[in-house]
Amino acid sequence: MVDAPNSDLDLWKAKFRNALAFDELPPGSAKTLFERFEPIDVAAGDAIIRQGETGDYYYLIDRGDAKVTRQMFGKENPVELAALAAGACFGEEALISGKPRNATVTMATDGRLWRLSKKEFVELLKDPLLRFIDVKSALAQLNDNAVFLDVRVSSEFKAMRLPNAVNIPVHDIRGRLRELDRGTHYICYCNSGGRSAAASFVLRQQGFQSSVLAGGLQSVPANQLISTK
Repeated sequence: MVDAPNSDLDLWKAKFRNALAFDELPPGSAKTLFERFEPIDVAAGDAIIRQGETGDYYYLIDRGDAKVTRQMFGKENPVELAALAAGACFGEEALISGKPRNATVTMATDGRLWRLSKKEFVELLKDPLLRFIDVKSALAQLNDNAVFLDVRVSSEFKAMRLPNAVNIPVHDIRGRLRELDRGTHYICYCNSGGRSAAASFVLRQQGFQSSVLAGGLQSVPANQLISTK
């Protein structure tokens, strides 16, 4: 790794504590994680990730600003979804779910990013942070301050869902954290587990109690589902 400003581990922890969830990582792994990140200088207008491409890196913004856009079906121009500043992270959803990038992130100013390869992201961040729970255990916890969080799109949620579930699509999670209660354990689910793993990762980064329903709705007996079909 190339030496860079702010390379002291304590300063790094202070700047990126939420993005990297240092408190949730196994002892001693923070230093290893820090050493695996690679700094890259970027310029205004650079597209760091592109909608539809395969995910290869996880990114942190050290300096500069970026914007997140998505090309919506039926829209002529991309829709701007969010603005990102120093300390923000992006790119984890495609690495966790295995699906293509669902948005484009473009630099609005010159700056510097840190990036972590998919392999090292999975080894050092995804696997240590995620917690999985089977459907029987999940249902047993619903009376113990736990709630199902359906992270699929609203049309999927309306067609079929688990009882007493709350619906926040995975791509809206960061923008709707204020709607969630830090005293509640959120059991995230989707159809197969990919999107829910990405959502749970973000929640645990932000200090929420969260786990992933192993196997998603595919693992749930039909008689436990609410269906409008």
